[in-house]
Amino acid sequence: MKRLSAFLFVFCLILLGFGYPRFQLEKKVGRVLADVTVNMRVWGPLITISNVSTSNIVADGADVGWDTEISTPCTLSYGTTVACTDGSANAGTDTSFLVGLSGLNSNTHYFFKIHCETADRYGNAAGTFDTLALPQVIEPVAVPVGGIYPAAQSVSLSSATGGATIYYTTNGSVPTTSSTQYIGPIGIPTSTTLRAIAVRVGMADSSVMTETYTINLPGQVATPSISPAAGTYSSAQSVTLSTITAGATIYYTLDGSLPTIGSTVYVAPIAVASTTTLRAFAIRAGLTDSGVLTAVFTIQPKEEDDNNDQGGHKKSKSASPVTPVRTISNGPEGSVSPPSGGGQAAGPSKRIESPVKEGPTLGQTILMKLANSAVLTFTLSILLLIIAMVLLLVRISILGQLSHAPGMDENLYRWDGIANKLLWLDIIFGFALSILSSVAMMFMLFTLVVSLTFVMLEGVRRYINWRSK
Repeated sequence: MKRLSAFLFVFCLILLGFGYPRFQLEKKVGRVLADVTVNMRVWGPLITISNVSTSNIVADGADVGWDTEISTPCTLSYGTTVACTDGSANAGTDTSFLVGLSGLNSNTHYFFKIHCETADRYGNAAGTFDTLALPQVIEPVAVPVGGIYPAAQSVSLSSATGGATIYYTTNGSVPTTSSTQYIGPIGIPTSTTLRAIAVRVGMADSSVMTETYTINLPGQVATPSISPAAGTYSSAQSVTLSTITAGATIYYTLDGSLPTIGSTVYVAPIAVASTTTLRAFAIRAGLTDSGVLTAVFTIQPKEEDDNNDQGGHKKSKSASPVTPVRTISNGPEGSVSPPSGGGQAAGPSKRIESPVKEGPTLGQTILMKLANSAVLTFTLSILLLIIAMVLLLVRISILGQLSHAPGMDENLYRWDGIANKLLWLDIIFGFALSILSSVAMMFMLFTLVVSLTFVMLEGVRRYINWRSK
C-alpha cells in the first residue's frame, strides 16, 4: 500500500496541474486556455433571414425560399434528420432566394437549414416540410367477376387509371411486375383463383385484385365444398366435405399433393389438429371429374398454463417436512430440552460452558485502528481520483469544442455566445478538478503517513514479542 499510495500521490500532483485554470486573453483575436490556443473572430450583428417558406411540394420534390436584409451568399442543406446530411445546394448571392429540391422520397418528413455568411456577419434559419404520398393506381376489375359457372370463362381485366399496366397470376400467388402481363382476355377453363395488380410509373402500385372462378361444366362433377372455411384457428377443427353432385365420391389429401383416385376416400369429418393443406376432388361414373378444392388450415393453439399439471389441474406446492429442534440450555442445572416434536431426550443432562475470550491488547487496538484508517482514506482517495478523471475528460471535451468549430477553418470559432458558455464551463470544471485533486492528494499523503506509522509500530511490537520470549 505504501508504494501505491506514493504513486497515487504523484498522480494527484499531475491532476492538480491539469486542473488549475490557466488562461491568457490575446488582443481581440485569441486566447490561450489550458495550453490550447483558440483563435477568435469578431462578428457583427446577425444577418436577418425572413420569409422562410416552402412551395410546390410534390411526392419527390419541393421549393424552399427566403429573404435576407443584405446581399449575401447562402447555402441550403436538407435531410430526413435534424443533421440535414442528405444533400445541400449553393443558393448563390442575393437578397431573395428560391431553391428547388428534387429526387426526394415520397411521403417523408424533411428538415432543412439555411446558412448565410459574409466576411463579418452570418445568419441561420431552419424549417421542415413533408413530401406528398404517391397517388395509387386503381385496382384492376375483372369481367366477369368470380363465381360458379357452368362453362369455361374468358375474363377481361382493366384499370380506371390510364396508362397502367396489369400483371396477373392464375395459381393464387401474389402478382408482381415479374408475373404475366395482361394483353388480352384470359381463358378460365377450370376452377381458378385469378389475382392481378396494376402499375404505372410515378404512382404507387394498386392493391391486389382476387377473383375465384368455380367451373362446373355440364357432365362434370361439382367441385367439393368445405366447412368450416379455410383460415387460421386456435384449436383443432373437424372439417366436412360435400358436393352437390349426387352419388359422387370425394378423394382428398392432407399434405398439399394433388388428389387422385388412389388418395383417401372421404367418409367422415376430417380432424385437422395442426397446420394442414387439404386438397380434394370428386368423381362419378359417366361424368367428368370435378375441379380440385384447395384449403389451408393454420392451427395456432394458445399457450398452456405452465402451472397446470398433465391432468389440467393446478400444481400444488408440497409442504416441507418439519425437523424437530433440539435445544441445549446453559442454566445453572444444565439441561437438554427434548425435540419440539414431543419426544423425550435420552441420557443424562450436560452443562455446556462457553470459553472466555481474551480482548485485544492496547497495541493491537492501535494497530487495527491505524490499518482501518489507512484503508478508509485510501478508498476515499480512489473515489476522488475517479471523479477527478471524469472531470478531466469533460474538460478535454470542452477544449475540443472550443478548438474545433463545425463548418469553419480549424481553430476558428464563431463568437455567438456558445464560446462564452464553454469558457465558463471550462473554468468551473478546472477549479473543481483542482479542488478534488488537492483533497485526494491530502488523503493520499495521510494514507502514506499512516501506512509508515503502521509498519513502524508493527515492527516494534514484533521486536518486543521476540525479546519477551
